[in-house]
Amino acid sequence: MYGIIAQINIKHLFIGAFFPGCIMVLALSIYAYMTAKKDKIKRVPFHAKSALLSLRESVWEVLLPVLILFVFFKGICTLVETAAIAVLYLLVVETLVTRDIPFRKLLSVCVKSLP
Repeated sequence: MYGIIAQINIKHLFIGAFFPGCIMVLALSIYAYMTAKKDKIKRVPFHAKSALLSLRESVWEVLLPVLILFVFFKGICTLVETAAIAVLYLLVVETLVTRDIPFRKLLSVCVKSLP
């Protein structure tokens, strides 16, 4: 919203927020580690097989930000068109691929999502 109202290039906002975002993720990771160590929270060992299985189950959700960034930064679509593509992608994935939303409930889900 800021970029649109202030008429600033959205791509420049993304690029400008990349390094501060990385620093925030690093700071939050350090804070979580220190808090878990202080509160003696049980550590769960990392297993690559579990991570790969989880990634395989969530591949459609992981592809959404990739799709959004690719379509917008390649200049294929404007910001508003990119949002429409994201909604259409989610609609197809949720109804046809993962079948989390049955067709008979699709209308009620759409009505509930209206403001």
